[in-house]
Amino acid sequence: MSRPYALSEVLVRLALPVLLATILGLYACPPTVGDDDDLVSPDDDDDDDDDDDDTGGGDDDDDDFTIPDGLPIGGNLLWQPSDGEVPAAHVRVGLFHLDGLASAQSESFGALVSEEGLSGGNTIYTVYLKSNPEPGDMSPIAGSSATAAIYAAIAYIDESEDEGYDGGELLLGVSTSLLAFVEDVVPFPGELSSLGAGPGWNLLDAAFLDGAAMSFLHVPEGTNSSNGPSIETDLLPNMGGTTGVRTELLVPDGGVVAAWHSSAAEGAPVADYEQFMTPASNEAAPGGTLLAWNIDGEPPSGHIGVLGEPVGDDDDSAQGDDGLDLQGAVYQAVAYFDDGDLVFGPSACDTLLAVGDGRTLLWIEPSTLTLEHAFGLQRAGTPLGWSLFDEGLDTWRPFAVGIDLLAPSPGDDDDSAGDDSPPSIPSDCLGDDDDSAGDDDDSAGQDSGGA
Repeated sequence: MSRPYALSEVLVRLALPVLLATILGLYACPPTVGDDDDLVSPDDDDDDDDDDDDTGGGDDDDDDFTIPDGLPIGGNLLWQPSDGEVPAAHVRVGLFHLDGLASAQSESFGALVSEEGLSGGNTIYTVYLKSNPEPGDMSPIAGSSATAAIYAAIAYIDESEDEGYDGGELLLGVSTSLLAFVEDVVPFPGELSSLGAGPGWNLLDAAFLDGAAMSFLHVPEGTNSSNGPSIETDLLPNMGGTTGVRTELLVPDGGVVAAWHSSAAEGAPVADYEQFMTPASNEAAPGGTLLAWNIDGEPPSGHIGVLGEPVGDDDDSAQGDDGLDLQGAVYQAVAYFDDGDLVFGPSACDTLLAVGDGRTLLWIEPSTLTLEHAFGLQRAGTPLGWSLFDEGLDTWRPFAVGIDLLAPSPGDDDDSAGDDSPPSIPSDCLGDDDDSAGDDDDSAGQDSGGA
C-alpha cells in the first residue's frame, strides 16, 4: 500500500520490496571510429545510417550510431584523480527508485557511460527513458492529490557487465538532483504547479529531504549535460594518507606509534589488532609533533564488523545513522616503548606510553554499502575508506587535523595534559643512555665502564 513521501523519513525508512521493471539502457555517445563499408573510400569513419550489412558482404557487426528512442535525461559525471581510483572497467549510470534503495533491486533505467573507466574532468552521460515508471513505483505526494515516482541517478562500476547493479560493485556517486515522474491528472494540482512541477518527468531538488520545500523543474523534452543531474564521485573510498601525531609526553628511542583495533560491538581486541606500526621518538626534543604517520591500505578482513555507536548518530539523522548497519573498523592511536619486534607484548619492556584523545581512526567498508547507504552517506558528506572521527565534535575530520596523544589512564593525576609523567619503563630496557660503554643505570656520567 502506498503512502506519502515524508520529508524526514525517506533516508532511513525501509520500504516494502516492490517489483521493478528492468529496462536496458542504450549507449549515449556515438563511436569515434567504425568499420567503413559504404563503398566510397576508406576514410576510417563509419557514416552508414543503419547496421553494417549494407554492402551485402555478410558483415553482421553493427557499430553505426542511431539516436535511441525515449526521453533523454543527460548530465555530468565529474571525476578527478584526486577523488580516488576508478578501475578501468564499465562505468554505468542507473536510475534507482528512491523508496527501493534499501532493498536489492535492479535499476529502472540506465546507460553505459564508459567501457574503460573515466578520464579526468566532465564526462557526459545520457539515459533514455523509453517508458513511464511501473505503477508500483508511484506513491502519493504529501499535500497533493497526485502521485509520483522519484529516482536517484547513481554511478557505479558494472564489474559483471550485465547492464545492472549488483551488490558489492564499486559505487562512484549520487546525483544531487532527483528525477520525479508526476502523474498526469486533470486538473493538474495547483500546489505542484506553483513548485515548478508538471505532468511527466521533472528534476527535483533533493534538499526537500532535509526539510526544504519541494522545488521542481519540468523537463517534457528531456535534459542535456548542461541542465541534467550532475554526479560527483564522492563515494570513492580514501585508501590512505598521512596524519600528524602530536604529544607533550616523552617518547624515548625505541618508541612505536600504532593503531589498535577494537570490536565496535564488544570493545575487545581481535587477532592482528595492531596496524601501521611505525618507529617514533621525540627524545631529542620532547613535546610537539612526534611524526607524520602514514596510513595505507585496507584493514584485515577479520577487523570488519558492524559499526554501532559512537559513529556520529545521536539524533536519528542521516549522518552516521547506525540504523544503516554500516560495516567498518575502529582504531585508536597509541605510542608505546617496544622491545624491538614492533609488536606490543608480551614483554617486560613493552610499555604503553600514550593514547589518542578524542579522535579515532575509522574505516568504512565500501564493498558492503547498499544503495541506501550510498545515498545517505554522500548527502551527509561522510567519507568512505579511512578518515578521522572526532568523538567530541561528533563528526568526521580530514587527516590534516592530526591526532593528539595523552597519558593513558590511569596515570593522569590531575586531569591536565601538561604535567603527567609517562608510565615507567624498566631501567634495563633503555640501553646505554649516555652513548658510552658500560652498564646503564639511567644516570648520565655514572656508567662504570665509561671512557
